[in-house]
Amino acid sequence: MHTAGIFAVEDGCVALTMNKEYAEVIVDVAAFPIDREFHYRVPPGLQPSLEVGHRVLVPFGRRRVVGYVVGFSPPPEDVASIKDVLRILDEEPLITPTLLQLAHWMSEYYGCLLVEAISCMLPPGTRARESAPRRTLKAVRLTGGGSFAGLGPKQQLALELIQKASGEPITFVSLEEQGIGRATIQSLIKRGILGEEWVTIRRRPEEQALTREDKQVILTPEQERALAAITGSLGQNQVFVLHGVTGSGKTEVYLRAIASALRADLGALVLVPEIALTAQVMGAFQARFGDEVALLHSNLSVGERHDEWLRLRRGEARVVVGARSAVFAPVQNLGLIVIDEEHEPSYKQDDRHPRYHARTVAMKRAALENAAVVLGSATPSMESYYRGQGGSSRLLVLSKRVEHLPLPEVAIVDMREELKRGNRTVFSRRLQGELARCLGRGEQAILFLNRRGYTTFIFCRECGEVMRCGDCSVSMTYHQTEGELRCHYCGNTREPPQVCPACGSRAIRHFGAGTQRVVEAFQELFPRARAARLDADVTGRKGAHAEILRSFAAREIDVLVGTQMVAKGFDFPGVTLVGVVAADTILNLPDYRSSERTFQLLVQAAGRAGRGPDGGLVVIQTYNPHHYAVMNAAEHDYEAFYQQEMAFRKSLHYPPFCRLVRLLFQGESEAEVQRAAHLWSRLLGPKVRPEGWEMFGPAPAPLSRLQDRYRWHLWLKVPSEGPLAIKKLLSECAAQGALTEVSLSVDVEPSFML
Repeated sequence: MHTAGIFAVEDGCVALTMNKEYAEVIVDVAAFPIDREFHYRVPPGLQPSLEVGHRVLVPFGRRRVVGYVVGFSPPPEDVASIKDVLRILDEEPLITPTLLQLAHWMSEYYGCLLVEAISCMLPPGTRARESAPRRTLKAVRLTGGGSFAGLGPKQQLALELIQKASGEPITFVSLEEQGIGRATIQSLIKRGILGEEWVTIRRRPEEQALTREDKQVILTPEQERALAAITGSLGQNQVFVLHGVTGSGKTEVYLRAIASALRADLGALVLVPEIALTAQVMGAFQARFGDEVALLHSNLSVGERHDEWLRLRRGEARVVVGARSAVFAPVQNLGLIVIDEEHEPSYKQDDRHPRYHARTVAMKRAALENAAVVLGSATPSMESYYRGQGGSSRLLVLSKRVEHLPLPEVAIVDMREELKRGNRTVFSRRLQGELARCLGRGEQAILFLNRRGYTTFIFCRECGEVMRCGDCSVSMTYHQTEGELRCHYCGNTREPPQVCPACGSRAIRHFGAGTQRVVEAFQELFPRARAARLDADVTGRKGAHAEILRSFAAREIDVLVGTQMVAKGFDFPGVTLVGVVAADTILNLPDYRSSERTFQLLVQAAGRAGRGPDGGLVVIQTYNPHHYAVMNAAEHDYEAFYQQEMAFRKSLHYPPFCRLVRLLFQGESEAEVQRAAHLWSRLLGPKVRPEGWEMFGPAPAPLSRLQDRYRWHLWLKVPSEGPLAIKKLLSECAAQGALTEVSLSVDVEPSFML
């Protein structure tokens, strides 16, 4: 990226004037051979307005494409072949200089196309479009004239509604929502009673927040010390690891640190790991900061996200609360970034390019903007806690719950013993008894199970055949409500078989339990109790998360059954019992993080209990009662778990003692995928070994077939410090070993190994 200028003399002073005759443009075409800057001439009429970060329309080959101005340059050598910028697409640049720097860094670090990184910075709904999502709607208002004779009931009702607007225009959409059709509105326009116009609307997602009273609380000494450290570093690039037990008041520390940032005219960015959490967090932040807060996450409409983005870009809102992609929000004068539940894998985008981790990107952005970062969690990731111990980050500890509340008691139930005693139900006898006591006292409970659906899979007892997805190498989950088997990877569905497709036997059986089955089993035991599910199957509709949580907060639901989204950050004082139905669902996965994830989920789930004056109890059902992840979670002992887990990581040279890079090869032909993986292995070896990198594979991925595509992978272990020039490495290999029928995905610091 270049800038070019000329010296001009004005009033006896010499000034550097930007020469904007030639622009460097990244075109929005996703292809590696085109991943570079192209030069375009800027017509004189556009030069005064055009800035770095503007979207422009440019000719490219025989078509017109959207491009992004990344700099200006002196006249190129082949100036005769240079084409003109056709027009500027937006009034103001959409990408700030700092975010453009961040995009360049992401492209190099994650090995993605620069245009893919730039697309992360854009307001929702604008990529490759020549205009932003429309914000004007057709509206009507009274003209003061026209004939009112012989109006029908619908016309009279329409006029009553319009008159209530006190002279302000009312949109067609608003009238239609109140039962007034367009034909009725048009008839009033023809009579001259109403006049048409276009109005600009501001779409706000207020319904996404849970109403919350802003209570002014007295901070504990630990909270005071943590707050003082954070506020003392505002405007400086300092990373804090805030290790606070569940219920220790981390959110209050965030709120007060942000208040200090706002008083210093600094903006703040708050990330939460789940869309479900934004409703509760947004309620707390709106109660404290009102209209200063914008909300960004994928469950909002494109229009709502676009308008919230614009409020931030224009400085109308100075605080943003959102999920992963909000790390790119255009917060003005950014001084503080908070990542709540920083250990969560949902901060990693692993389903498309760029495969970034929001925590890593946030720390890079903070370095570019000189902002402080707070990584908060009751169960910090191994990498973050390691940095806090080593001094590259500063460790802050909240070891006690607020208001002197004790951590909940935890009981471990060995489900092997339950089976020996003939109990083959979802619930152990201990959990059944505790649920009865909890409901009898009029209290609430949360049941946690990290599996959706009704049963985990269906199999044949005669031959052992498991009903699998035809396109993926995984078992299908039975969903009773729909009466179908569903693949949770590709979405394929099929009817459950009556006979085994392999041997013809009718010995078809269901194995395991999902959230649907848990709700059913609970209702069989407690038919008068009110139960609800909170998982991806029931929260796909916009606002569904907030509705369920609002009902639970209002004590309209007695028991909430859910997947991992119920284990994260919720604060419901009425919950005195948490039941972990199956603690082993993650523990046995072929992933070096399985113990860490199990420990984190158990501690986080347990932390939902006992946040009110009535105390709390957690019942953990497991087939591995002596595993250190389960035992340390039951003792709320993070330090003991950390020491055991780090010994394991160090012995096998896993993160944080290295960085992992995964190269995943996918294609419809297994032979071609295998060939490409071996070819790249031969090309990479001589390049990475002199750098001290280790290479493993190639080998079939644990999920060796997914969405009807075969999968092989290669792994690189890279030193934990130093540069990671992955993009340069890929470019060199691609020049020697072109991929045609096989696609390559590069995942730096992958969250999962499947």
